[in-house]
Amino acid sequence: MADPALQVFECVRNLWATRCLSTVASLKIPDFLRDGPRSSKEIAEHFHLHEDSVFRLLRAVSTMGFLEHTGGNMFALTTTGECLISDVPGSMRAYLVTMCAHGHWLPWGNIESTIVSGVPATEMELGADLGSYYSKHPEEGHEFNEAMQNVNHMSADVCLDAYQFEDIATDDMCIVDVGGAHGDFLLDVLHRLNRPSIRGILFERPEVVEAAAEHVSHEIDCISGDFFHSVPPGDLYLLKHVLHEWTDSHCVKILRNIRAAMDSASGRVLVVEVLVEGTEALVDMNMLVMFNGRERTEEEFAALFLQADLKLTKVIRTGTPFAVLEAMAA
Repeated sequence: MADPALQVFECVRNLWATRCLSTVASLKIPDFLRDGPRSSKEIAEHFHLHEDSVFRLLRAVSTMGFLEHTGGNMFALTTTGECLISDVPGSMRAYLVTMCAHGHWLPWGNIESTIVSGVPATEMELGADLGSYYSKHPEEGHEFNEAMQNVNHMSADVCLDAYQFEDIATDDMCIVDVGGAHGDFLLDVLHRLNRPSIRGILFERPEVVEAAAEHVSHEIDCISGDFFHSVPPGDLYLLKHVLHEWTDSHCVKILRNIRAAMDSASGRVLVVEVLVEGTEALVDMNMLVMFNGRERTEEEFAALFLQADLKLTKVIRTGTPFAVLEAMAA
């Protein structure tokens, strides 16, 4: 059994490690190393940094597997570290930088206020919700948007590989992406099915639909509205990273509106979210501190579905933080 004191020390070291790694990513040092090893002196000169501090930072990060200390003051990017290059497919740079920038770091520094009050710490530390904060700090907001886009692409790929869309597809079916941002996931599903007769609908807020229509209008129908009031009729409803932003009562309202609109015999609701199992409870804590949202267990999702006259019919664990849940009429 591990020494309890050493376990505490390891938790604290993980905090330091994350900040060191995010600093390397924020400075875009992996971009500079993509063509081969460089010395800490070269890196310091290129980015106008303090040389000894750069060396010590890179030495620390090399213990995590993202860099390799090749001897002397030379450092190379590892295969693992390539995910921190800013422009590679699936880059995690923006996500890492966002999680350690002021918009997230300051609220997490006052998690106690959330535990006492139940109110997101963003309101106390940032003076507003996160969206309002980013509107006043556009550079940080841009990093956040890029981070979320990368995470959404990751979860979309996981869902496409895990769920057999072909098994339920019919030539005349209608797929409705509820709260689907710019429709990227819906387009991925339609391209995977490759049946031109299948209709796709992106259902979003008016301002989101206006932006999305510029690049997807020729492939899908963009309809604006409020999912707390109603949703368009359809056969398959996609809810990817939507429910975790809302309280149970709000989620039940969304699901009831879907239940009322969908075909009762063959209609399906597909939810892509993090399931709270093991360390994913930490993801739920981030939703609490930052947004007043929540991640849920399988049992909690099943209870939500039942309140909306739906039943959980399938849970697909993907070996990633993301799970795919299917529900049909109860």
